[in-house]
Amino acid sequence: MSENVYLELRDKSQSRRFPLTSESNTVGRAPDCDVVLAFPQVSRYHARIYRQGEQFLIEDNKSVNGTFVNDQQVTSHLLRHGDRIKLGTVVVTFCNPLVSRVNLSDEYETDANMTIAFPISRFSLSEGKTTPQLQRDPQQMIQVIFNSTKALIGSNSLDSVLSGVMDLVFEYLKADRGFLMLQDETNELVPYVIKLRHPSASRSEKDISFSRTIVSKVFTEGVAILTANAMRDSRFGAQESIMMQQIRSCMCVPLWDERKIIGIIYVDCLFFENFFQERDLDLLSTIAIISAIAIDQYRLNQEIDRQKRIRERLERYHSPSVVNRIIHSGGDVMMKTEEREITVLFSDLVGFTSMAEKLEPSEVARILNCFFTAVTEVIFQNEGTLDKYIGDAVMAVFGVPFAQPDHAERAVKTSIEMYRALDDINASGMLPAPLRMRIAVNSGRVVAGDIGSEKRVDYTVLGSTVNIASRIESSVAQADEIVIGDMTKQLIGDKFPTEDMGTVALRGLSVPLTVHRVIRK
Repeated sequence: MSENVYLELRDKSQSRRFPLTSESNTVGRAPDCDVVLAFPQVSRYHARIYRQGEQFLIEDNKSVNGTFVNDQQVTSHLLRHGDRIKLGTVVVTFCNPLVSRVNLSDEYETDANMTIAFPISRFSLSEGKTTPQLQRDPQQMIQVIFNSTKALIGSNSLDSVLSGVMDLVFEYLKADRGFLMLQDETNELVPYVIKLRHPSASRSEKDISFSRTIVSKVFTEGVAILTANAMRDSRFGAQESIMMQQIRSCMCVPLWDERKIIGIIYVDCLFFENFFQERDLDLLSTIAIISAIAIDQYRLNQEIDRQKRIRERLERYHSPSVVNRIIHSGGDVMMKTEEREITVLFSDLVGFTSMAEKLEPSEVARILNCFFTAVTEVIFQNEGTLDKYIGDAVMAVFGVPFAQPDHAERAVKTSIEMYRALDDINASGMLPAPLRMRIAVNSGRVVAGDIGSEKRVDYTVLGSTVNIASRIESSVAQADEIVIGDMTKQLIGDKFPTEDMGTVALRGLSVPLTVHRVIRK
């Protein structure tokens, strides 16, 4: 590789470059990495950036805090010049300024056939960059920017944003046809809006064919292209689509928000050579940049709203760290109903019903809120899922929505810590009388997922494992005890001291169940 391909780390007013000089480069905080980022949030061997043909890819190496490209978590991702890579909380920029294969200058180049191609970064308004003098009417550009911003920013649907973009293009440019394409989830360009100056045109004029060469160059290389006569252009004239469509003059620009290219805008003219001028390309590029920002802003707002809705729902059941993992996974993990091996925990306050009969309802609510707050915090600290409150009882599960190989250990550890939390509550003097609790823990297979009616669903677990845990809590466990099922005992091994309680017959079970008592120190 060349040292011209590098990662850039910006820190306040300074920046550091890390050349990617190998075919495969490890990125992490370990001293033997090719790119050493000595930050605690970065894993020792966080990710790998490697070359594949003419392209570069990044691959997450099972890092603790994840790898993100342009704010999207990835496991493997194709990199483009200017992509923002986030490793933990450290942000670097992937730079490959030689990606263009058209041999462009900083300005633009014109060949004998009047094709103009220049980097879209020519329009950058970033601080510290000098923008070349463009071939534009300043007053018209001010009007274009004002109208574009007014029409696009704040639109309430993606369709209205995209339709508004093409309406602006046809308002300021005398194009015959045009379309807008966006990159989809598979990184393919997909047409979203097609617009005709004359909707009553013949079928052949409505069927827009375009040069894939032009669109590919614009999208992959970040260049804006104007060709005064596409059929005579030595670069594009051999394209069958151009010849069949008799395309005379066309322009194509990337939708670029100074971070990434998300699509393209294409317009053409079927009847006149030299129809589009350089100032038209300037104008179309300006609209494209504002449009890309509007599209990105709409998507960001949608994502914020989606995450807010998901977070409000999930925070009732999960710890903040688990909520973040669910959101970064797209929430799909909560939509699946699947069979999993987990551990279920039931806790119940002993004798609380009798105590509550002597108290005012407000006092009962205060005591329960105090108790639930304390034990829920313990559950979340161990990344358990709060399934539900049942009167003065709590049901929690471990091993969902994300698999936890140590789910049984987490559940037993949580049980012990719940008693410590209860001891703190009793010692605080805030209660009219000390509270006592019993806990049962059982492991096995369940069905986990969103379960309920069409109008309301909740994330929960179902199966005999849950029923047995409930029966152990209600029929076997006594005050101040933690009683676990035999499967839980097998999973925790000698991690926690226990004593055998023998076998018990539980209602609904034909075979007696072996149970064990956890010895709390």
